[in-house]
Amino acid sequence: MKILVPIKLSLDTSQIKFDESTGEPIYEAIPKKISDADKCAIEEALKIKDKYQGAVTVVTIGSTKDHYRMLRDAYAMGVDETYLIKYDSPEYIPANQVANIIKSFFEKHGPYDVILMGQWSNDTHSSSLQGMLSSLLNYPLMPNVDKLDFDGTFFIGSSNMEDGTYTFKAKPPLIISVSTEANLPRIPTLKDILRAKKMPINELNISDYIESIGKLDIVKVSRYVVERLRNIIKIESEDDVAKAIDMIVNVLKGEGLI
Repeated sequence: MKILVPIKLSLDTSQIKFDESTGEPIYEAIPKKISDADKCAIEEALKIKDKYQGAVTVVTIGSTKDHYRMLRDAYAMGVDETYLIKYDSPEYIPANQVANIIKSFFEKHGPYDVILMGQWSNDTHSSSLQGMLSSLLNYPLMPNVDKLDFDGTFFIGSSNMEDGTYTFKAKPPLIISVSTEANLPRIPTLKDILRAKKMPINELNISDYIESIGKLDIVKVSRYVVERLRNIIKIESEDDVAKAIDMIVNVLKGEGLI
């Protein structure tokens, strides 16, 4: 079985720092890593490979040292080959064009039996790419999977949603997107990390996969701030308690909370 795992280099949102004067993120101070859900997708692909054999291919778009490091990390986990579609500003490529690039890669290097991908990236959470790719390839989509099983013929995926648990069943070829609840990704050994440093990263020109690239301008990103009313009700004696309660109730009613 051939499995393709598209991954994204994302910001480590647990370590975001903001400029106190502007409220905007200090991007150069934020570490970057494989998006958490993408790492779970790699793990699911490797579990299938370990049990049923096959090959796992990872592809990403970018050109920085962090992109190379991310692909080395994927090799250390156990994937068979990696591809870097070179482009200097992948974060500005609209999702629909990313989908077209992956479709073109699929057609040139595939076909693949399964495309496994993260449900979202750490820094955007748009959950849009898998649906677009499903439409372009005419592959069925098993979305937001929290638990995935494969019996050699059928994939069975469970997705816990607000209104209940959905269970999907399908044969390859198909696209599966997994959440961060799907598994706990393996931790490579030192031997695996050293081996990964010797593995080849296949570099590709983005112009071979899409004719023209648009740009999605990010106008502004700022810290979400909750403004507080800071109403202070002082109680100096027992006689003030009843009055204070009335004041609290009136404030809550004014805010529509009761």
